Amino acid sequence: MTKSIRDGHPSILPTPTLLPVCDLRINPTDARHYGDESIEMFAVCIKEFGPINPIVVDDIGMLVCGKRRIAGARRQGRKTVPIR
Repeated sequence: MTKSIRDGHPSILPTPTLLPVCDLRINPTDARHYGDESIEMFAVCIKEFGPINPIVVDDIGMLVCGKRRIAGARRQGRKTVPIR
């Protein structure tokens, strides 16, 4: 049986904080644009597996990475997402 990296190492991977989706701010200078198909793929994965990777935000809630994950979570009607 494979041992999880979390086993015995809680300080390495702390439990992510949940933040309301409405509190997240998308960086207006982010040049990345994702199509509906890409966002739908994330929404289906979130529905099937739940949010796996936390969204990374800065101190004021500005998105650093995870724009498609936020869009997928919104499409699934999620009120909160895990952040780091």
